[in-house]
Formats: sequence, C-alpha cells, structure tokens
Amino acid sequence: MTDAPGPFKGPPPTGAGNGRGKGSSGNFVARGFLLVLGLVCAVALCEIILRLLSPLQLGFDFVDGQFQPPREFGVYWELNTFETHDIEPTVKERGVERILLLGDSFVQGLSVPVEETVTRRLAHHLSEKRPGSFDTVALAGSGASPEDELRELKESGEALEPDWVISVIYLGNDVMQSMLGPARYALVSSGDVLPVFHGSAAVFSAADARHFFFEDSRLNQLISQRLTLAARKRQTQGIPLAFLVYSTNPSAPWRRATDRAWAELERLLRETRAEAESLGARYAVVSIASPYTLGGADALALMMESYPDMRRTDWNLEYPEARLADLCRENGFSCRSLLPGFRAAAARGGAPLHWKFDRHWSPAGHDRAAQEMAALVVESGSKGKEGSPALGVEFR
Repeated sequence: MTDAPGPFKGPPPTGAGNGRGKGSSGNFVARGFLLVLGLVCAVALCEIILRLLSPLQLGFDFVDGQFQPPREFGVYWELNTFETHDIEPTVKERGVERILLLGDSFVQGLSVPVEETVTRRLAHHLSEKRPGSFDTVALAGSGASPEDELRELKESGEALEPDWVISVIYLGNDVMQSMLGPARYALVSSGDVLPVFHGSAAVFSAADARHFFFEDSRLNQLISQRLTLAARKRQTQGIPLAFLVYSTNPSAPWRRATDRAWAELERLLRETRAEAESLGARYAVVSIASPYTLGGADALALMMESYPDMRRTDWNLEYPEARLADLCRENGFSCRSLLPGFRAAAARGGAPLHWKFDRHWSPAGHDRAAQEMAALVVESGSKGKEGSPALGVEFR
C-alpha cells in the first residue's frame, strides 16, 4: 500500500529552486552595490574633511607638483643697508652703549616682523632695565657661518661703533660649518664624507611619490606623502654632518674631523674677539639652544628613527654645550648658554619657542633669547669698568 503524499513528502513544486537562486543573486548584487556606495561615501567624506584641514594640520603641503613641509609663517623681507632684517642703524648717541649681534638665520629672523626679532626685543628689555643706556644693531644673514660673521665685523664694525660684540652661535651647525661650509648638509658613512646635498626627506616631487595617482585628491596626497616619507626614512644611510657634534664616542671614525671643526671654531671666535677689542668693544659668546637639545630623549629617538645609522654609536645632545663651555673658559670668553632659560620657559608652558617644522625661533623664542642676552649685558656691568666682563661662563 502506497502512502499518500503528506505535507512533507513528494517532489518540491516545479520552479521553487530557481526562485530561490534568483533571490540570492539579487541580494548579492544589492549588498555589493551598498558596499561600493558606502566605500565611495566614506572616501568622499574623508576627502571633504581633509580639504577642511590646513597644511599645518596635515603636516605637509603640495605646491607646484612638490611635497614639502607646510609653511608656518610669512617671510618678512625688510632689510636695511647692511642686508640685515632690522631697522636702519642711527648715529650712536653720546653716553649710549651699542650692542652688536653677529649671527645667522636665527638672529636674522625673517620669520617674524622686525619689531619681534631678537635684536629689537633685546633693545626693549635693556630699556626696561636701564632706560636710555643701550641701543642694539645686528649683522646677520641666513646661512652665515662664524667666518662670514667675522668678515662682516671687519667690513662694517667701525661704521657701527659697537661697545659690545656678541657672537650668537648655533651649535647645531656652526661647529661643522666652521670647517666644511655647505657640506654640513651631506651625510657621513663609515667615516667618509659624501659630497652631496642631502636636504630633507620631507621634500620630494610628485614623480618620486609612491602610489600617487590623483594630484587633486587630498586623500591620495596624504596617503602618498606618508608612504613615501616612511620609505625614504628606511632607505636613508649615514648621518648628517651637523649631527656629529652630538657624538661622544672618542673612537668614532669622524672624531678627527669634528675635533678639527672645533679647533677652527675656536680660532674664528678668537679672531672675532680680537677684532671687537680693536674697535674698543667688549666681546661675548651666546650659544643658541638647539630644538633637538631641548627635546631631550624624545628628540634623540626621533633622530635615530630618521637616521638609523645613528644607533651604531653613542650620542649626547648636551655635549656641544659642555664642550663650548670648556672652550670659553680656556680662552677667557664671557659666555652664556640659552639652554637653561629656554628649558625653564618650555617647562612653564605657553607659546612654543620654535616653529614646529622650520625649527627656528618663533616670536616667543626671539623674546626669550633677548631676555637672556639682556641679563648677560646688565650683569656684566658697564663698559667703563676695568678688566674683563664679570659674568664669566654661564652654562648651567
């Protein structure tokens, strides 16, 4: 006897399987469409958000087919007859002591208006301490070396009639620049100098960028810039010459070169003092606080990440300060390091002392440096006192 077909028996209705196949296929297409639509919307949203951010917030700029660090300031090309970013020097008044600053781009201060440069802020702080007793002038230029500064003093010092000459030394490059000139930007590897300009890993053309397909897409710019920068850092070999002043390894293959550079810097400072004294001026040396030194262990870690070869030896970011202090003591220079004052100001918070990407002084940095120099001048006493400056060496 054959069982009658029940509700769960018998063949499925004709066409039922085909119906389910069409539904699954349709659902798959719909899901795929929604996924693509969501991805497009997400990319579009990212693009819109990134376009609302400034180059400073992004950490780069893309200009004329080239990736570069963002511009943090305008450049103030206001130069006097001495080609320095400062007011025009006036005839020195009777009874007024004139302070002459010698320096490079830090003293030049093209990133701030004239009234905010260290030279003008120094005049302000001195006038607060002893009104009508001082005026300030500068001989400075971007990229100037201690040798350039000595030459400028010889050419223009007599006309300016200084009572004080202050060499403002940036240990971050003035030491190696004393001997090697523009080659300070080259790299060294195994002790050999490579005669090439290294520049910055953050500057490269669109043609050298990785996975860069749409120049007008801010999202593609961001991804490509980050990938290219990471790759360039991994490929970097050697160590920038300017960093060698931080090396404490006496057996390093470049130690002979750095010792020669320090000896050359000492010679130039001694000649600068002699020239200042021939003009009847007192002489002092001020060392600029390097943003690397201020950054401490975090800055050193970043340097090693950017230049992996640095991991092969020992470094101390405060070593140049100690060595310059010894040089000053041995030669009887009146010296002052800006590092303690900058470090104390940074610990108190407030406006940054350096531009984030450019690393030169911000307006707050110019003012802090001026305060330290004003203290140096006032604490050392007036020109009329007999003997050498009372301050001596201050590298606390």
